[in-house]
Amino acid sequence: MIKSYENLFILDPGLGEEEVKGEVEGITKLIDKHKGKVETTNIWGKRMLAYPIKEKKEGFYVLFEMKLFPESIGDIKKELDLKGKVLRYFILKK
Repeated sequence: MIKSYENLFILDPGLGEEEVKGEVEGITKLIDKHKGKVETTNIWGKRMLAYPIKEKKEGFYVLFEMKLFPESIGDIKKELDLKGKVLRYFILKK
């Protein structure tokens, strides 16, 4: 059964605006590949981090509201772990 989730991820602050859009599109395609659907995308922009992550003090914050099958979350997390430009991500059930 498909459920609603939020995915907040933080991208490398060294990316340009076009590179951020490219990463967002790539993650959207990743969700689509696992039979999910991104309903809204909200790019918050570059913000200071509460603590350094991978020696970075700021990052681009992006929030997805999406629908997924719960069994696909593990595969999505594995693929996000491999993306070098994603500093951190959180997938939460709504």
